[in-house]
Amino acid sequence: MMRNKILVLGLMLVGVCMTAMAQARGNIIKYIDENKLYRNGNDVTVTNLDLQWPVALDGDGMPELQKELCKTLLDVDATTMQDGWTEFHKKLGTEIYRMPDSVTRHYINVKLQALWWEKGRYASFYLKRQETDSEGKELSATKKFITYNIADGELWNLDKVFTEYTDESNRVAFESLLDKNSVCDDADKQSIDLTQVPTDFALLGGAAVMGLGGPFEHDNFSTVSVNNLYQLGFFKHGFVRWLQGKGKPKRKTESIVSPVDFDTSLSTDSVTYNITKRASYPGGNDSLVAFLRDNVKYPDVDMAMHRQGRVMLSFIVEKDGSLSDITVAEPLSPSLDSEAVRVLKLMPKWIPAESKGNKVRTYMRLPVVYRIG
Repeated sequence: MMRNKILVLGLMLVGVCMTAMAQARGNIIKYIDENKLYRNGNDVTVTNLDLQWPVALDGDGMPELQKELCKTLLDVDATTMQDGWTEFHKKLGTEIYRMPDSVTRHYINVKLQALWWEKGRYASFYLKRQETDSEGKELSATKKFITYNIADGELWNLDKVFTEYTDESNRVAFESLLDKNSVCDDADKQSIDLTQVPTDFALLGGAAVMGLGGPFEHDNFSTVSVNNLYQLGFFKHGFVRWLQGKGKPKRKTESIVSPVDFDTSLSTDSVTYNITKRASYPGGNDSLVAFLRDNVKYPDVDMAMHRQGRVMLSFIVEKDGSLSDITVAEPLSPSLDSEAVRVLKLMPKWIPAESKGNKVRTYMRLPVVYRIG
């Protein structure tokens, strides 16, 4: 039986060179959890955000993807994560710390999940956004799977990938595939029309995941083998050539990348680099290694694929020892990245850094190395 070994390398304090180091690698993913109150006049917004936001992959700022994410999830027009995040909070108003009386309340629930990515080729995500009023009535809702073609700098949509049904036998075969491989609420299944090509999809290695609709709180989908879809003739010629590695990449214009040290907390208290005492985990590095060994679990999918390597995390240690602005500066896979971030969030408060006797905010980097042995 294979057993996982999770090795933790030493901590590295990050100074002004951090941005250059991370962007040279070309991969930046911000992990954001936000549950806050904002007031704009008589309107109070409660945010519940759970985001795995790709700031850059393979050195590409991905403006078309950023535009889609900013519009769908934040309801703003922007082509970088930094601009979209800043504009979103500007619209919300001023952060407050208690719910006032006699105000109009509404709630924004947003989730962005990284599903899969292949270096230089594509990245796939699951997007959800819902707004409700104070009574829980749904004001708007959207959820969809998307795939971004890194090589060509564009989003794939159904028109670019799928053909129309060619005959009745193909339609029936496709319906059977969707039904057989569906993960769907039993009540929702009665109203889902499997005779139609789903409105959204994402590529996950050798499979395509397709959204089946239904209520916002239910994640209904079907996962179908890419090979099965190919054999049924549902893929357009251009997409088949891309799958075979024969497509010619389009020329992309140089894109703007949000800096890895963009502070998503939007704090007015700046990060200090010139410190006299570094931040540390309670009990030191030995205690940190023990904590990680006791808590990190090797995801089954990565274990099965024998996927190994290093996830590099960066984060801010706040003045009170809490951790914020968690970023995967060197991703390995969505599931391994998420696991490293999950355990980081479980940690107790750190001992904050100091500068001339004063506690200060500072960046830290933590490499987590996965090995199967």
